[in-house]
Amino acid sequence: CQCNGHAGECDRQTEDESDVCHCEHNTDGDNCERCKEGFYRRDVTDICQSCNCS
Repeated sequence: CQCNGHAGECDRQTEDESDVCHCEHNTDGDNCERCKEGFYRRDVTDICQSCNCS
């Protein structure tokens, strides 16, 4: 799976569908390519951290 290093496992799909990552490190998206709402990171391989924004 192509989960950008943010998933320990994924569900394999058919050849016509992309695999589904079980995202960790507060990430989200089909390939764990973005942070969940309220989190941020500087690089796609970094762990998303809580945003202390007001």
